[in-house]
Amino acid sequence: QAAAGRRRRRRPALVDAELVRAMVSPRVVQLYRQSLRAANTFREYNFRHYFIRRTREDFRAFAGRWSTEAQDAAAEETFLSDSKKRLAMLQRQGTISQLYPEAPSAQR
Repeated sequence: QAAAGRRRRRRPALVDAELVRAMVSPRVVQLYRQSLRAANTFREYNFRHYFIRRTREDFRAFAGRWSTEAQDAAAEETFLSDSKKRLAMLQRQGTISQLYPEAPSAQR
Protein backbone atom coordinates (compact mmCIF):
# COMPACT_ATOMS: atom_id res chain seq x y z
CA GLN A 1 0.00 0.00 0.00
CA ALA A 2 2.93 2.32 0.52
CA ALA A 3 3.74 1.99 -3.18
CA ALA A 4 0.19 3.03 -4.09
CA GLY A 5 0.67 6.39 -2.36
CA ARG A 6 3.81 7.25 -4.30
CA ARG A 7 3.45 9.17 -7.50
CA ARG A 8 5.11 7.58 -10.47
CA ARG A 9 6.80 9.74 -13.02
CA ARG A 10 5.29 8.95 -16.36
CA ARG A 11 7.66 8.95 -19.29
CA PRO A 12 6.53 9.58 -22.83
CA ALA A 13 6.23 6.63 -25.16
CA LEU A 14 9.55 5.84 -26.80
CA VAL A 15 8.19 5.17 -30.25
CA ASP A 16 5.63 7.10 -32.25
CA ALA A 17 3.98 4.29 -34.23
CA GLU A 18 2.77 6.31 -37.21
CA LEU A 19 6.14 8.02 -37.55
CA VAL A 20 7.90 4.65 -37.61
CA ARG A 21 5.55 3.41 -40.34
CA ALA A 22 6.38 6.47 -42.44
CA MET A 23 10.10 5.76 -42.31
CA VAL A 24 11.28 3.22 -44.82
CA SER A 25 14.83 2.54 -43.76
CA PRO A 26 15.39 0.32 -40.71
CA ARG A 27 18.55 2.33 -40.00
CA VAL A 28 16.47 5.49 -39.65
CA VAL A 29 14.04 3.75 -37.29
CA GLN A 30 16.91 2.38 -35.21
CA LEU A 31 18.52 5.81 -34.97
CA TYR A 32 15.16 7.34 -34.02
CA ARG A 33 14.73 4.89 -31.15
CA GLN A 34 18.29 5.39 -29.96
CA SER A 35 17.81 9.16 -30.00
CA LEU A 36 14.63 8.93 -27.93
CA ARG A 37 16.35 6.64 -25.42
CA ALA A 38 19.26 9.07 -25.15
CA ALA A 39 16.86 11.98 -24.66
CA ASN A 40 15.14 10.08 -21.84
CA THR A 41 18.39 9.87 -19.87
CA PHE A 42 18.24 13.54 -18.84
CA ARG A 43 17.24 14.00 -15.22
CA GLU A 44 15.93 17.53 -15.66
CA TYR A 45 12.32 17.50 -16.88
CA ASN A 46 12.65 20.50 -19.21
CA PHE A 47 15.81 19.23 -20.91
CA ARG A 48 14.37 15.73 -21.28
CA HIS A 49 11.15 16.89 -22.90
CA TYR A 50 12.90 19.46 -25.07
CA PHE A 51 15.18 16.80 -26.58
CA ILE A 52 12.32 14.32 -27.01
CA ARG A 53 10.27 16.98 -28.80
CA ARG A 54 13.25 18.05 -30.91
CA THR A 55 14.02 14.45 -31.92
CA ARG A 56 10.42 13.82 -32.95
CA GLU A 57 10.29 17.06 -34.95
CA ASP A 58 13.52 16.29 -36.80
CA PHE A 59 12.48 12.77 -37.73
CA ARG A 60 8.94 13.83 -38.67
CA ALA A 61 10.38 16.47 -40.97
CA PHE A 62 12.61 13.86 -42.60
CA ALA A 63 9.72 11.40 -42.93
CA GLY A 64 7.55 14.13 -44.49
CA ARG A 65 10.24 15.04 -47.01
CA TRP A 66 10.82 11.36 -47.73
CA SER A 67 7.16 10.66 -48.50
CA THR A 68 6.52 13.79 -50.60
CA GLU A 69 9.75 13.99 -52.60
CA ALA A 70 11.84 11.46 -54.38
CA GLN A 71 14.66 11.28 -51.85
CA ASP A 72 17.86 9.69 -52.93
CA ALA A 73 20.33 7.63 -50.93
CA ALA A 74 22.66 10.63 -50.51
CA ALA A 75 19.95 12.66 -48.74
CA GLU A 76 19.27 9.76 -46.38
CA GLU A 77 22.98 9.33 -45.67
CA THR A 78 23.33 13.04 -44.92
CA PHE A 79 20.38 12.89 -42.53
CA LEU A 80 21.78 9.77 -40.87
CA SER A 81 25.24 11.27 -40.38
CA ASP A 82 23.81 14.49 -38.91
CA SER A 83 21.49 12.50 -36.65
CA LYS A 84 24.35 10.30 -35.46
CA LYS A 85 26.28 13.42 -34.45
CA ARG A 86 23.24 14.67 -32.53
CA LEU A 87 22.83 11.24 -30.92
CA ALA A 88 26.45 11.28 -29.74
CA MET A 89 25.89 14.74 -28.25
CA LEU A 90 22.70 13.58 -26.50
CA GLN A 91 24.48 10.57 -25.05
CA ARG A 92 27.37 12.69 -23.75
CA GLN A 93 25.09 15.32 -22.26
CA GLY A 94 22.74 12.71 -20.81
CA THR A 95 25.68 11.06 -19.06
CA ILE A 96 26.77 14.40 -17.65
CA SER A 97 23.19 15.00 -16.52
CA GLN A 98 23.29 11.74 -14.55
CA LEU A 99 26.43 12.82 -12.69
CA TYR A 100 24.76 15.69 -10.88
CA PRO A 101 21.70 15.48 -8.64
CA GLU A 102 18.54 17.33 -9.58
CA ALA A 103 18.28 20.75 -8.00
CA PRO A 104 15.55 20.93 -5.35
CA SER A 105 12.45 22.73 -6.54
CA ALA A 106 11.90 26.23 -5.24
CA GLN A 107 9.35 26.35 -2.47
CA ARG A 108 7.61 29.49 -1.34
